[in-house]
Amino acid sequence: MSSSARPLAGPRRLILIQSGKYDYAELDLTESFQLVGVNGLGKTALISTLQYLYLDNQRDMRFGQHTTDESRRFYFRGEASFILYECETSIGTVTLGARSLGATAGYELQRFAWSGSYQRADFIDEEGRPKRWDEVKLALGTKELKLLHESVDL
Repeated sequence: MSSSARPLAGPRRLILIQSGKYDYAELDLTESFQLVGVNGLGKTALISTLQYLYLDNQRDMRFGQHTTDESRRFYFRGEASFILYECETSIGTVTLGARSLGATAGYELQRFAWSGSYQRADFIDEEGRPKRWDEVKLALGTKELKLLHESVDL
């Protein structure tokens, strides 16, 4: 592939911040990889996060024996919990994210997107601690941050 050719469209990276069993995980989806470990480490949970990228309606998501509410509490355990997907599109790199609105909002999900790639400093402070949404929103505001709405079945 020449250096001027655009990479194939689709997900490029998956980033989990205080999500599921992961404090921080970053996976390069452009290369082959294996998930190996004993039972209960979070391999299936990690793969299940792809539903937040590919399924537009939470009613269509399946998390084994767990309800949608239980799953949201698992994947979004605090105000600094995020699932992020860096994707290559026909218009360039776009990053999609999901976060919870918290306990007071019944752990409802909010999706968002911005133009450009994931930058760790937008989500993690200098001491390595995850930032809260208000801080993240400020950083992403200069990157065409858009809040997305879940589709509604008619």
